[in-house]
Amino acid sequence: MYFKVILSELMNFLNTASPFEKAKLQKHVDQCTPFYLFILILFSLTAVAFSCGPIVMDRPFPAEAWYPFSTNPLPISCSIYVLQIMVIAQAAMCIHMDFMIAFLLWYAVASFEILGEKFRRVENEVDLRNCIVQHQKLIVFVREINRVFYVMILKTPLSMTISIICSSVQLIHHEPLPVLSQFILLLVVCSIKLYITAWPADSLIHASENIASSVYESSWIGKSSTFLKSLNIVIRRSQKPLIISITGILPPLSLRFYAS
Repeated sequence: MYFKVILSELMNFLNTASPFEKAKLQKHVDQCTPFYLFILILFSLTAVAFSCGPIVMDRPFPAEAWYPFSTNPLPISCSIYVLQIMVIAQAAMCIHMDFMIAFLLWYAVASFEILGEKFRRVENEVDLRNCIVQHQKLIVFVREINRVFYVMILKTPLSMTISIICSSVQLIHHEPLPVLSQFILLLVVCSIKLYITAWPADSLIHASENIASSVYESSWIGKSSTFLKSLNIVIRRSQKPLIISITGILPPLSLRFYAS
């Protein structure tokens, strides 16, 4: 239900956006795509490093596991090897869920920037009413993102923290160089993964707050009291930034949270 609302909002934007609005969104896509491609390559290299571990290490399978049967027969050992590679690949490909959340947040950031430009050009109450309606829709859209993906938002910092701790434990032991190389890669990608969503979430905080500045920069001098009251309400609402968080469990997702 909620995911359909998000998809319909995106499809409506793509079908009705002006060249200026598409350029705003494309600017953020161009800004983050190289970094996300770099992370995708790192995750792929980590998956390959673990999958090819038995080639350079004295163990039969990529992951250490105990089976209640003999793994010496060739069909069984091949089946186990393929199964473990599939599990490793699946774990690596989960990064695409983080990419999807990140791009939805970047869309919200671009939408707030577009709305800010519209607020600056407001000339009458009809324009103001349309901007206020769009502002309310964006607030609902961000809340829907938080509601739909709250499990992913909770999972990422918890799973990455556990992975970093486990990888660090491997580094302090006197393991062979191939094993250390695997866990160094894992430590790096786990440290970076949270940044995928923290970056756009932090930008969303600032973009939603900047609506107040855009409203103040509009042509409000000499307008009616009703017009000014509406502007004041928008400014006061914008002073409460939109955040991505799990209330009572995790603080707002931001660069400050990532750095901590």
